[in-house]
Amino acid sequence: MKTWRDRADVKEFASHEINKRCAVCDAPGGPWTPHHRHPKAREETYEGDIHSPKNLCMACPECHARYHDALGAVPSQSALRADGVGAAFHRLLKRWPKLKWRMMAPEYVLKAHEDWWMNQAMGGVAKRREEDGSE
Repeated sequence: MKTWRDRADVKEFASHEINKRCAVCDAPGGPWTPHHRHPKAREETYEGDIHSPKNLCMACPECHARYHDALGAVPSQSALRADGVGAAFHRLLKRWPKLKWRMMAPEYVLKAHEDWWMNQAMGGVAKRREEDGSE
């Protein structure tokens, strides 16, 4: 039975030299597992073909596992609310800061992280101002 991995465009994508290194840690080797930036389980919310190379990146098994350990199999369907997804992604960035995690994350995770970070940074500034009595 043919699967999305058997598609010519996916095979071509996986065969390019750039995809013979992990998109996150740049480790050589392979063959790597294609990671769907926008999860397959949320296909109905993706505009276009969920299995197109545009939605894929190649990740080594270690980076792939770290990402999903931090954010869950499907970040938006985990028990985490958007701020929880943002915080979980931030912990991933802090724990392995030199790795390119943004290559694996869909837009909604990046947005949740940005919103979480702005809330943390700006909320902290506002709270300090209140405590200091300055406005």
